[in-house]
Amino acid sequence: SSSAEKSADAVADLELSAMHLQEERQKYTSMREEFLKLKAAALSGESEARRLPQVEAERKRLAAEVADLQKTLTISRAETAELRKLTPEVEKLRREVQGVRKESAEIAAWKKKISDLEKQNRKLRDELIASKQSPVVPGSAAAKQAEDPAAVSAAERDQLLAKGIAAEKDGADDLAIWCYRKILLGFPGDAEANRRHGLILLKRGDYPEAAVMLEKARRAAPDRMEIAVATARALQGDEKFGDALAVLEKFSPQGVNDMEFQLLTGTLFRRMSQFDAAKERLERALALAPQDPRPMVELAQLPAADEKARKTAAKYYEKAKKLGAVPVPELERSLGTMINEKTEMIDFLLVAAQEAEKNNDTTSAAWYYTQLREADAQSAEYAVKAAQYLAIQLKYEDAIRMLQDRPVTPQSTLMQALLAYRKGDFTQAETLAQKAVQSAKGEKLTLPEELILDFGKPADAGKKAAKAILSAVGR
Repeated sequence: SSSAEKSADAVADLELSAMHLQEERQKYTSMREEFLKLKAAALSGESEARRLPQVEAERKRLAAEVADLQKTLTISRAETAELRKLTPEVEKLRREVQGVRKESAEIAAWKKKISDLEKQNRKLRDELIASKQSPVVPGSAAAKQAEDPAAVSAAERDQLLAKGIAAEKDGADDLAIWCYRKILLGFPGDAEANRRHGLILLKRGDYPEAAVMLEKARRAAPDRMEIAVATARALQGDEKFGDALAVLEKFSPQGVNDMEFQLLTGTLFRRMSQFDAAKERLERALALAPQDPRPMVELAQLPAADEKARKTAAKYYEKAKKLGAVPVPELERSLGTMINEKTEMIDFLLVAAQEAEKNNDTTSAAWYYTQLREADAQSAEYAVKAAQYLAIQLKYEDAIRMLQDRPVTPQSTLMQALLAYRKGDFTQAETLAQKAVQSAKGEKLTLPEELILDFGKPADAGKKAAKAILSAVGR
């Protein structure tokens, strides 16, 4: 039994020693793993240490690139600011380039037209050359073309005339002249080609050459008044006034109601110092076109025999300028002072008249507006105002005279209706009131309250007339 116990103790000791050995192995394994980790870390540290110079170099390179980028950004910002300053100039240049392109396109279009005409011309020459061997009748169009290959046929004439007219409409006068000259090579006496060529020269102020071309047209078509008028204008520009009148003399009966004809003949007579004949024709021209300033300017340039004539001339010239006439230096010197004095006087009288109206001073208002009527014969307003204030004072005959020989307006017609009513002519009053409304075309008509106060209870005979007048002023 003691041997068994010893054996059991020995086994226990062995098991304990095995356990200790296992623990030691585990410690060793753990320490070895730690060692390996430390060794790996050391190796990694050595690798990182070895890479430090490379990292530093890379850092420096990147820093340099960043610095360059910052410089580039700064420069770009400066350039952007400069570009913004240049933007208006660039836009202007862009528009100019567009304009040049447009002009280039137009030039190309005209070049094509000219090229087409030249092709037609070459074709015509080839045909003419080919036909030289054919017998021709002396003096015929074919004979002329054989003598001059540049001449054109009748068919070509019509085509060239159409092209010339189209070119004129497009503003290409040079091309139009080229077409007309081509026609005249074959048909020297062609009325329309000479006329159109002459009119272009007249427009350009080349009066002697225009007169030559238009005279050819006139001889080819002696009964066409518009060609005679154009010829006379060219001769007028060349200061051949007598020749111009001689050209127009044949058409005097035909031109009696033609404003342009009367204006031209009147101007020519004035330039030849035939003032009575000039005055007659210029006044006729003005009657045919009352709002055209040209006859007024010509009438103002007629010699003034006395102060009354000078005042009449000043009135013509003043109205012409209001209608848009270009100032004439000679008239500015001779009539300018008188017109300025008259304008100042009208301004003074108008202020005084308006002040009298504010103060309900009908007597003074009537006087001032009467003076204004005399100072400005073309104003219907002053005449109506004078008539109204005279009518308020029951001076009906004087009021009627204020409206005579003055421009007729819807307002003056209504005032005539009221005066006819006051004179007892009710039929005339009603007619004039209706006429005033019709001519007003919606324009508001007025009358002073004092003149229609009693219209609420008119006499039986005047009821319709009173109603017409009240209706005209919206009552």
